[in-house]
Amino acid sequence: MQYYFGMSYLKKFRVVFFKPRVVGFILLGVGFMLFTFLTQDNAMEIAISGIASIFIGIGVNNFTSIETRLKDEKRIHDKVKNSLLILELTSSKINKLHNMVAGENAYYLYKEVSEIKKYVDLSAKLVKEVELLD
Repeated sequence: MQYYFGMSYLKKFRVVFFKPRVVGFILLGVGFMLFTFLTQDNAMEIAISGIASIFIGIGVNNFTSIETRLKDEKRIHDKVKNSLLILELTSSKINKLHNMVAGENAYYLYKEVSEIKKYVDLSAKLVKEVELLD
């Protein structure tokens, strides 16, 4: 069984399928399809099945759009997580340089590294805020 987003594919399918936007249109289409059993006219059956296929198509389209949105959110979450990790590693390296330079008499370099560290810390803070919005 394929796993994505932390749960099995069948479980994710079930969760997305039973959203009102999906199951409502599909059931409406199936309901229209059942009207074909009540008619004797072939043209009427074709017209009814065409209407039913429109509703089923809308339900399937809603299903795929929800699934695509969830996949996109997962990709963005992973990218933010990786960016945050890189920013934290960069901040750690800059902090190490900052401490090494502080011991020596290189005030200009100390000042620049200190400024860079502030920028990286600010970037990490902004990325964390974006992650909290999810």
